[in-house]
Amino acid sequence: MTIDDIVVSDPHPSVKERFIIRDIDVNHVNDNAGAIAGADLIIVAVKPWLVEKVMNEISGVVNRSEQAIVSIAAGVTFAKIRQYLSVTDRGEAEIYRIIPNTAIFVG
Repeated sequence: MTIDDIVVSDPHPSVKERFIIRDIDVNHVNDNAGAIAGADLIIVAVKPWLVEKVMNEISGVVNRSEQAIVSIAAGVTFAKIRQYLSVTDRGEAEIYRIIPNTAIFVG
């Protein structure tokens, strides 16, 4: 995987500007459904109260047999993610959760 394989989706232009300022050359798009086209791995890294909105936006285009989904939103269960994706109607997706730990000490 190279930096060209990474697509970041955010509706705020300031996010793209931050990548440019830091000289990080990732592909930036404004819509979540477009961002996941062709992806093998979808990482949903948003505040917990935004997970439902993002999952609803991508639900119709997720290829459940070929794309895995990782959620980094604390407190959002597998059951909720499956519900938001309407998994019962369209087959099972590989879903993973990463639980952030802000109390961790580095260094």
